[in-house]
Amino acid sequence: MEANKRVVLDADELAMVLNADKHMLKSMGAICFRRCILSFEREHLNASEQLCVDRCTSKFDQMVNYLTEHNSSLKV
Repeated sequence: MEANKRVVLDADELAMVLNADKHMLKSMGAICFRRCILSFEREHLNASEQLCVDRCTSKFDQMVNYLTEHNSSLKV
């Protein structure tokens, strides 16, 4: 895919893309929170919680990239 290629979406397509992104981020947040946050005793994440969140969100990113690369209907 060309780096400068522009994609023009109509309003319905844009709404669908934004809704899918919102759903994916909401799912990622819920899953990574349940998986990584074990204690509510501190205001900030400890090192192991932060590492877990980083790995969890990275897996979601890898999944989206894989699906985009291997599903021709998702390619622009």
